[in-house]
Amino acid sequence: MKTSLLSVAAAAGISLVAGAASATTISVSVFDINTFNQAVSGPSFVTEDFENGFDVGEITGNGGNVGATLDTVVGTFSSLGGVGSGSTCALSTGGSNGICDTLAIFDSSINSQNNTVPLDGEFSLNSNDTFGIQWDVGTGDLFNRVVFGMSDATDQGATLTITADDGTTSEFEILNPNLGDGNAQLVIIDFDELIGSATISLESSIEDDGFAIDGVSVGVVPLPAAGLLLIGGLGVLGAMRRRQKS
Repeated sequence: MKTSLLSVAAAAGISLVAGAASATTISVSVFDINTFNQAVSGPSFVTEDFENGFDVGEITGNGGNVGATLDTVVGTFSSLGGVGSGSTCALSTGGSNGICDTLAIFDSSINSQNNTVPLDGEFSLNSNDTFGIQWDVGTGDLFNRVVFGMSDATDQGATLTITADDGTTSEFEILNPNLGDGNAQLVIIDFDELIGSATISLESSIEDDGFAIDGVSVGVVPLPAAGLLLIGGLGVLGAMRRRQKS
């Protein structure tokens, strides 16, 4: 199932839910990036802000390539493939004819693909003009929420795909021509039960349209019983609609 995330405006709080009663229910909400601290306010969150501890192949002083995969405290990030050759790639390779097939860590001066968390930080993880980034989420503990800041990912369109550890998959088309270069928002993904792993992919519609993610966080958020019933009910409605169409 693919759902469109339209009119993703600052502080909109849009929430979409997908899933069935017998599977993990996945909800996606989009907020202004300044709500990050509230989203990860629980004591059990682990956050990667890409500020320290990485071997960056520095080319220009702005950062540079980190390889096709990057292991972090919140899991592994991988390039979705493709060979980029746009202006973001050129900055990571030090020349206008750069060819990129790896991820990169850049500071906030790269093509409006900005550091977003912390607000006074410098670095973020960049798709480097490839087709995008896959995040294999894992901290060694169970979780029910993942959070990340997203910068410059909707000016040309992108697809967000989420797969829980039981195989439940939700796909959302991120499309908003009203958001220009450098737009930033906070994506919050909630699961209705504790899970041990998930795969989250953010794929650009085209190559050479780089974007950045930052403040990627994993944690447990207690849900009140009423909230669980609501999410479960929405999942049942979705399943009923799918059966009616088939």
